[in-house]
This record gives sequence, structure tokens and C-alpha cells, in this order.
Amino acid sequence: QEMAQLNRQIQTQEAAGHNPNDLLDKRDGIIKKISKQVDVSVSDSDPDNFLVTIGGLTLAQGVTYSTFESKVKSDGTLGIFIKGTLSELLPKNGELKALYDFRDVQLPAHINGLADFALTLVEKFNDIHKNGFGLDGSTNVNELVFAVLVALEGGGLENCLVLDTNGDLLVSINELI
Repeated sequence: QEMAQLNRQIQTQEAAGHNPNDLLDKRDGIIKKISKQVDVSVSDSDPDNFLVTIGGLTLAQGVTYSTFESKVKSDGTLGIFIKGTLSELLPKNGELKALYDFRDVQLPAHINGLADFALTLVEKFNDIHKNGFGLDGSTNVNELVFAVLVALEGGGLENCLVLDTNGDLLVSINELI
């Protein structure tokens, strides 16, 4: 919206024969700031139709602009869309691309690594524990049964449960968060 307002002010200043350098500098500063967050393309072949796109979608064209909103996609992740449309912002670079990559690639790998670690920990615990004796004289019993229900739907950890030997819930990741 600010970009479209600046474009309107620039057009008005130029139509009146003035040189709107400070407005042009302000617009350039906004573009520079946005370019750190997402890939930006600028086309100023027509002064009345200054076009700024981000991730291939129109942010501002002349005095009109697009409003963006976040929505939950069918895979459970958040996406950024032009408001009221299915046009999704898919950044190719910038801070937003790095965040998407972390959410979609790195985080699931870390979650899976954590689940593997927890499973190994319980297996080792049980290996050591079953060599001992219970209060009732029983032996060779696993004390912890670890059920990892990792559902990476939406790029997040849905459930991680620790159950005892009776199948009773000891702790849920949802209780820890």
C-alpha cells in the first residue's frame, strides 16, 4: 500500500514538473528492505506503470497494490497468498526463503533425529534395566516402551508419546510445550 501511495505522489510531483527525488529515494529504500526478505523484481519502463513483483507476484503496479495474507495450506503449513486468491508467494531467495527451507527441510530432519535419539535412549535404558530385578522379583522386563508417533504433517511434530509397559501414557510432547 505504501509503495502505491509513493507511486501516486511521484506521479503527481512529476506531472506538476517537480523532481521527486526524496520520494524516489524513499521508494528505493522500501524496495531494498523488501529485497532482503524476498526476491524482488522492478520494472519502470513506463513511469505511470512502475511495477514491483515479489516471488513472481505483483506487489504494486502504478497506484494499485496487492494485499497479502497468511493461510494454512492443505499440508498444514502456513503459506502467504495474495488476499482472496489462491496465488501463493513462493520466494526464490531472501530471508523468507531461508525460513521456508528451515521449516520444510531442516526442521523435519532434526525432529526425526530427535525421535531416533529418544528411541535409542529407551532401547539402551531397557537393555540395562531388564538385567536387574523388580520389587516383585521379576527380571527381563522393559520398564519403558517408547512410542514415537511423529507426524510431519504440516512440517511439525504432531505427537510424541512415552508409554509405560502397561501402555499407559507417561508424557506427551504437547504437555511439554
